[in-house]
Amino acid sequence: MTSEPKKRRFMVTCPIAGSVSGEVEADDAESALEALMEAHYNDESGVEVEWEWLESIATGNVCHAPCNQVEVTELDAEDDE
Repeated sequence: MTSEPKKRRFMVTCPIAGSVSGEVEADDAESALEALMEAHYNDESGVEVEWEWLESIATGNVCHAPCNQVEVTELDAEDDE
């Protein structure tokens, strides 16, 4: 009776990239970022967390991540247009 060869064990680390989005009220863009961070730390269900698997985050000077910097959009300004 032959037994199956023992499977080898691996530690796998995959880069991930993503974003956290949420509607907040603030006096300015910098305060809006702080408000989002606070909302996320206090209640993760109140913000949208999106991430994806990537084989690499960057290759040379090309970033493959869906979001590579903070983006703050004032919602009230969009409603006025």
